[in-house]
Amino acid sequence: MAATFTCGRSELLGVSLKVDNSSHALHSGATRLHCTTSATENVKLFAQHTFYKGKSALSIHPGRPTFKNREGAFVLEKEGTMFLEFAPSTGPRQYDWTQKQVLALSVVEMGSLVALTMSDSIEFFHDPNLGSSDAGKVRKSLKVEPMNDRSGFFFNFNMTNKYNNVEMHLTVPVTKGEFAVMRSSFNFMIPYLMGWHAYVNPSAIQSGANNRVDSDLEWSK
Repeated sequence: MAATFTCGRSELLGVSLKVDNSSHALHSGATRLHCTTSATENVKLFAQHTFYKGKSALSIHPGRPTFKNREGAFVLEKEGTMFLEFAPSTGPRQYDWTQKQVLALSVVEMGSLVALTMSDSIEFFHDPNLGSSDAGKVRKSLKVEPMNDRSGFFFNFNMTNKYNNVEMHLTVPVTKGEFAVMRSSFNFMIPYLMGWHAYVNPSAIQSGANNRVDSDLEWSK
């Protein structure tokens, strides 16, 4: 059984949670988080997990929710998102991250992937112009379907840009073990992306005004 989801433009913000000095971390679009610790101030942090395959690679990293200050009270402005970045291979163990494509999953889409079984497939459609006369001219889709031998899933990404007459198709095979890592990570992150961590740690609240720079990450690539 296949499920399909369609959504409009994602304007959620990226963040990374762990120090990573790799070249991919510096160029993949993983967003910087400035934090204060007892030893260091304004530390730049990066975090993503990447599945490297023969013809393409898939990297995942979270984007934090944003809050708005309304009369002294912080109100959730936008839920966080999970960014999926697809990059084509240029040779053995080499990938062109300058040609990456980004898809931002909502918490509901993440939940749909968490619930996916080997007897199901699912497809997401993202369109920044949904509901307008330009709908369909720029579009991204992700279809996740089980492999024939049930050893994992294929992540099939497609991008169409009719303005520039450009199309891109990338497929990343994800093993059962790798999918288990993804599922566990998504389960862990969903409450944070909903902003519920702020109840436990109000100091973790980030004002939306401080993070507009990455609001268009999904559609900048």
